[in-house]
Amino acid sequence: MSNALTLHDVRVYPSKAKLAREDQLAWKMAEVAADPVALDDDVIDMIINRIIDNASVAIASAERARVPTLDELRLRAAQRGAREEAEARLAELERRAVT
Repeated sequence: MSNALTLHDVRVYPSKAKLAREDQLAWKMAEVAADPVALDDDVIDMIINRIIDNASVAIASAERARVPTLDELRLRAAQRGAREEAEARLAELERRAVT
């Protein structure tokens, strides 16, 4: 077992560049994750903490409301303006009917 650190060149490639599977970042990360090394108690504790942290973030994000898009905000504003205009016209018609 070697304790040597392997450095990987990580950069963006254009989609037309067809990298070999073994050269892709996801593949290299999977190799590290699947490496059958012995784990001491501190490492196991950190793995457990990461799982708990990731689950907490996932639960919190599932419970949050989605952030509206700019188009949705514009549509709501237009609908609100149309509703206010309709209410104003109705009030004017009611005022005229009374007088």
